[in-house]
Amino acid sequence: MIFRGSKGFFAVFCVEYCQVCGAPASTEAFLEGARVWLCAKCLRFGKAVAKKIDYPAGVAPLPKSRESVLAEGFGETLKKAREARRLSVPELAKKIFVNEKELAKIEREELRPSEAVARKLERELGVTILVEE
Repeated sequence: MIFRGSKGFFAVFCVEYCQVCGAPASTEAFLEGARVWLCAKCLRFGKAVAKKIDYPAGVAPLPKSRESVLAEGFGETLKKAREARRLSVPELAKKIFVNEKELAKIEREELRPSEAVARKLERELGVTILVEE
């Protein structure tokens, strides 16, 4: 993409990732009827529809984030933080757009939250429940 700024034009290069394995993608292709980005290794599963992307010198794909795991006692941490903010389970569930029963099970550690839900809980309650391996 090319943008016009106060000091002239500048280009922004977006790096696409393979939608099969997550590696930096090089080709747009059709895979089972869907148009997706694929790396050189996964291209054998689809049919190329666009040319290979040659990234300019100095432009490298961002590293994938490291795996995160839930901290020990995450449910109790969440419950204490929620109670400290004087929020009920239904109120917190509504704020972060999750089901009340799901949130209650997460607090009792009967259900492990997805990373997205865990991040929402961390942000809303100001706690840390995800730790990097």
